[in-house]
Amino acid sequence: MTPQEITNSLQNFKDRRDDLMHEDVNGFDHLAGRFIEFCEKDFLIQTILNPLKERFSDINAEQWWEAVQQGYEIPDFPLDKDEELILRYKILQSVRGDRGILFEFGRLCSHSKLDEATESFRSLVLRPLMSELFPTARRSR
Repeated sequence: MTPQEITNSLQNFKDRRDDLMHEDVNGFDHLAGRFIEFCEKDFLIQTILNPLKERFSDINAEQWWEAVQQGYEIPDFPLDKDEELILRYKILQSVRGDRGILFEFGRLCSHSKLDEATESFRSLVLRPLMSELFPTARRSR
């Protein structure tokens, strides 16, 4: 990649991340979709995600959600940072288009409203993902 392509990739990451993390919760599903689409197409992000997807191919977000429902609490994330990153990414993918999952997550955080549940999801799942995915891409807004 050229320096300009890297710069563009980082800027696009920041833009998509900031939109997902800070825009109105009513647009969360759309913004999550845009972020995931960017991650799946961007060469730089793929150099991070693809090796982790292969290495941790057995990581399953559905199992994490099952543990959430069975234990009535948010389960611990893996201690391995790479395993944690890919699990968080897969959890984000699983939430896209399923508000019921966000409601369930919110219930575990003692929230009864979707906007509160979404904010808790952002704090507990997405912020650590964003920090690990690109630790050098600091919040620009």
